[in-house]
Amino acid sequence: MTFLVPPPLARLLYRPIVELPGLSTRALIVAPQPGGDEPSLEHACADLALQPGGGSLPAVLPLSRSQWRDPALPKRLADALGTHGIARGRLQLAVTESVGLEDDLAMAALDAAHEAGAGVVLMAFGSGLTSLASLDRLPLDEVMLDPGLVTQLADSAYQRALVSALATVAASLELRLTVDGVQTHRQTLALAELGCSRAAGPLFGSPHRLHAQGVSTPIDPTLQH
Repeated sequence: MTFLVPPPLARLLYRPIVELPGLSTRALIVAPQPGGDEPSLEHACADLALQPGGGSLPAVLPLSRSQWRDPALPKRLADALGTHGIARGRLQLAVTESVGLEDDLAMAALDAAHEAGAGVVLMAFGSGLTSLASLDRLPLDEVMLDPGLVTQLADSAYQRALVSALATVAASLELRLTVDGVQTHRQTLALAELGCSRAAGPLFGSPHRLHAQGVSTPIDPTLQH
């Protein structure tokens, strides 16, 4: 994947979410930043505004527990979306069970995110027993499967059955599903057979900065088998 960055420079690193089987990029995920710095709402919105014509690719921004529990989060979110003219749903905020889904402050922030115009994504879906119980009470738009669920997908009947079941649950609740952690071409074939249409992972390139000339997603030839 090659990103050519015109001024002003994009601030954050991203990895793609691709559509199967065509592998066209459908969305972006903010990747861990060098030095371990927490990515900010402001930087994510500024980056999205770099795309030509206002852009169309949505971006998923994982927030930490402290970010979700920040009382100023709703105002910062509304200000960042408004300042950069980000359309409703283009910025999606990601939450994991480790954030503390029983935390009243975090739950209020999830509702506020939706009201402000941001989507909400549950990451690492299927990694814990509380994930399924969470789906009917969280204001979710999308779930991303935990990468550990697909490590042996091409050869494991158990993993295929598990992914198929989780995909069925997501579809029945009208939630978009992305399978994260894809490393090989054989895994993409297995996902396509299971009816999964969106994937992310090392196979689709290492994290790079956003650019304003479009996004390409070449397959890493060392990870195809």
